[in-house]
Amino acid sequence: MSKRLNLCHYPTTAVFIDDNQAFLDSLPLELDESLSYLPFIDPKQALDYINMEKHRPMAGLSAVQHSGSEELGVRIDLQAIIEKVHDDSRFLEPSVIVIDFDLPTMDGLELCRQIDDPCIKKILLTGVADECVGVAALNDRIIDYYVKKSAPNMFAKLNSVIRGLQVGYFNDATYSIRETLETEYVFFNDPAFIEYFADLCNRLNVAEYYFTPSPQGFLLVTSTGHLSNLIVYSESDIDAHCDIALDLNAPDELIEKIRSKQWVPYFPDSSDGYYQSNIKNWEKSLLPTVHLEGEHYQYYCAQAPAIVRFPQPLMSYDRHLRGMAA
Repeated sequence: MSKRLNLCHYPTTAVFIDDNQAFLDSLPLELDESLSYLPFIDPKQALDYINMEKHRPMAGLSAVQHSGSEELGVRIDLQAIIEKVHDDSRFLEPSVIVIDFDLPTMDGLELCRQIDDPCIKKILLTGVADECVGVAALNDRIIDYYVKKSAPNMFAKLNSVIRGLQVGYFNDATYSIRETLETEYVFFNDPAFIEYFADLCNRLNVAEYYFTPSPQGFLLVTSTGHLSNLIVYSESDIDAHCDIALDLNAPDELIEKIRSKQWVPYFPDSSDGYYQSNIKNWEKSLLPTVHLEGEHYQYYCAQAPAIVRFPQPLMSYDRHLRGMAA
């Protein structure tokens, strides 16, 4: 299990580059069936694809400098996150390159040097005679891993390494923004919350998730395209909801339920998710709490039907895989 929680994660594509057509033809039989991949026999075509567009793994978030200060803040555009989730091409985003060292027009290391996005991970396939080249390239940080093509368990190793490097891709791509956010959203670094979140994603078959500021937590998308929200509050967040409800003379029963911390409040019809005096059916805006004792903080979590609504069905990851296999 990862020791850190990224701002987002969705399935991405592993790009295989090899001049051996028989090797590329063997990929469907050897790779994990849940892995999205693209094979290329022409290095230039592969490089054009990889560098075709600068992808932004956490659409909607960017680090900004506060006026007159050296401090960094984060600009959050929820609409841009929604657009990313509705982008059918998100699964085609290259995150890991698996490349043969011995290519006819350029060697694999030269191609790796020409990849524009430094967050994309590189795996070099080497022959026995090229193993020292792989070690040197790893030490020089040109690649992230090398695998001997002759190894009997090569594909098993590749499947495992690709999965780990895809997580690392998101970690590197969102690192600076995450470092800024985690001072406010401390659950990103909390081992207890990370374990809870991983277990929840496994139980729900979540294929992709995206941090959202409103509601505070994550938008979850299963492999079949079902959406839901995980709302995550600290004790101070619950207290803030209670204070606002008190100031607006909310019903006593509502205030008591919020104070009990047995219910997570979120009012989707208000602009900020807090109680407003014109809200009538407030009972529908309370969700049963999962209380989580973190390393330093208490968390109050709740699953909710997706706050975001899309006019058309999403391209699910299962559907993407079926299209890839067709």
